[in-house]
Amino acid sequence: FRMKPISAIVPGDALVNAADIYFDFNDPVRTNDAILTVMESTGVNENPQQRLILYPNPTTQRISVQLDGSATRLEVSTADGRMVMSKRTVPGLNELDVRMLPTGAYGLRVIDADGTMRQSRFVKH
Repeated sequence: FRMKPISAIVPGDALVNAADIYFDFNDPVRTNDAILTVMESTGVNENPQQRLILYPNPTTQRISVQLDGSATRLEVSTADGRMVMSKRTVPGLNELDVRMLPTGAYGLRVIDADGTMRQSRFVKH
C-alpha cells in the first residue's frame, strides 16, 4: 500500500486502524486492530547476486537471459500467475522464443539447483 504523509506524523508514531465487515443484513463484524509503526526506511535491500538481467525488454520475438551454471529451469508466467512456458537451462546464454505469447506483461523465474529463485519481468509487444 501507499500513504501520503502529513507533517504531524513522525517516525516512531503508531497508526491504529480497524474495519467493520458486513455479511448480508447481519450486524457488522469488527476486525482486529492493525497497527502500523511509522519508519523512515522505504527500500528493500537487494542482493546483487540474485539480480536477473534479461534483454531486450520490451520484446517482440525473443528474450535472452545470461545464467551461471547453478540455474536449472526458466519459467514464464502471466500477470495472474499462470505458467505459460518452462524450459531447462544451459550455463551461459539462454534464449526464449516468445512470439506465440499474447501481448502483455510476464514474469520470468529462474530456479537454481539449490531451489533458490530469481525473478524479473518483461513486456511482450
